[in-house]
Amino acid sequence: MSGWTSLPWLWSLPQPTLVLMGRDDPLVRPINGHILAGLIPNAELRMIDDGHLFIVTLPEQTAALIEAFLTDASKPVEPSSPLSRMAGWVRDLVSTFAGRRDTRAQQEARKS
Repeated sequence: MSGWTSLPWLWSLPQPTLVLMGRDDPLVRPINGHILAGLIPNAELRMIDDGHLFIVTLPEQTAALIEAFLTDASKPVEPSSPLSRMAGWVRDLVSTFAGRRDTRAQQEARKS
């Protein structure tokens, strides 16, 4: 684990992303949040005036930030993984060909 980093792939995340960081976090320095938010397109960084366990020590404030982010209708929703994006592409492809098949069936019915 000490040699793994996801930094080279963060640019490929299409969905809006909320990055939450504790301003006084002694374990994960706040600069890491700035790096993540800078490398992820459509990322929003929120610094919380607390330490590493802000989700435990400030649950209402944390939940309010998350809820506001998730309910913001102005953010476009994209599939969250390459697999779900591929599934969407296949679904669109199938519906395109199904539409062509229906058109051909209608044309054949008119000829008869």
